[in-house]
Amino acid sequence: MLTIKHKHNFGFDAIWRGFHGATSVENLAMGIPTMCGIDEEFSEIFKEYFNCEEIPFEKVNNVEDIVSTLNHYISDNKSLKNRCEFVRNFMEDKWSASNIANKIVKEYEKILKG
Repeated sequence: MLTIKHKHNFGFDAIWRGFHGATSVENLAMGIPTMCGIDEEFSEIFKEYFNCEEIPFEKVNNVEDIVSTLNHYISDNKSLKNRCEFVRNFMEDKWSASNIANKIVKEYEKILKG
């Protein structure tokens, strides 16, 4: 499946939920921009958790958003290439197992200190 997915330029995941699913993580790790129905609450929590200004997901809420996002990247190859690099770099820099483990340890430390 990953071999097939790696040939794709765009991904879709959890457009109806307000947050991403496992497919997004897999896509982003492969440098594939992924459209998700990310809501503002999740977006802000995500930015705070990962200490970033921009989320790696393409926020879409309806068919028009999907079409607009596709048209943008289809008409601007350089923008697509830059976005692919951004999402891959995000995964390498922010979403590593050690970064996430360290964040979890810090949260537990806060709880234990009361």
